[in-house]
Amino acid sequence: MSENENGFVDFVKDFIELQKELNKIEFLKNKKGYNYHYTPLEDILPMVVGIATQHNIAILQSFDTNDNNIVVGELILSHISGYERKFVSRIPMANVGSGKDNPTQNVGATVSYLRRYMIMSVFGIATEDNDAETRQLPQQQSKPSQQPQQNKPQPQPQQPAKPLADVETFLKSLNLSYKTQGNMIKILSGYNETSKNKESLVKYGFRYNAQAKAWIMPIQEQEAS
Repeated sequence: MSENENGFVDFVKDFIELQKELNKIEFLKNKKGYNYHYTPLEDILPMVVGIATQHNIAILQSFDTNDNNIVVGELILSHISGYERKFVSRIPMANVGSGKDNPTQNVGATVSYLRRYMIMSVFGIATEDNDAETRQLPQQQSKPSQQPQQNKPQPQPQQPAKPLADVETFLKSLNLSYKTQGNMIKILSGYNETSKNKESLVKYGFRYNAQAKAWIMPIQEQEAS
């Protein structure tokens, strides 16, 4: 097997493990768009980059425009073995607000969408029922809605609450620091500590909250003594 083929095999192995970890994360739809909610890039990208780095993969993105008002995006996955995989995507320039009078805003809106779209597509992240609707945001945000909302955000499934004493015992067994906030418990330990225990945390009932950037789960209310 050639050196390049060895690099490809190593890349695929690391990429599979990377996707397994991403599938355990609950990305919250906490930003409102045009008749829908979605997970913003700033909640997705840091987590993806952090996990990719742990699996020996660097993420490089670049963007350019051509004479036909097409934005061209490139995303390169560079593996420690030297193997690289490039993805290219092209979309028309967005039309934000006053359109041609806002060229800088148009480019910014299109690049932001394309960065998010390519990250989600390449890494297999799904955070809304129909991501095609997100593409309508730059073109339609200045228009009033003519139809009743169809895509209402679905409530997040509730994790079963557990007694605080039981959860504390579990977290102490993993040497993880934590604090309670009302009827929730939040892990304070950093990424390196939690990443080693992701499988155990998910199995026990913890979920990663991208907005809070922490692992959390509900606890049963304590009876007053």
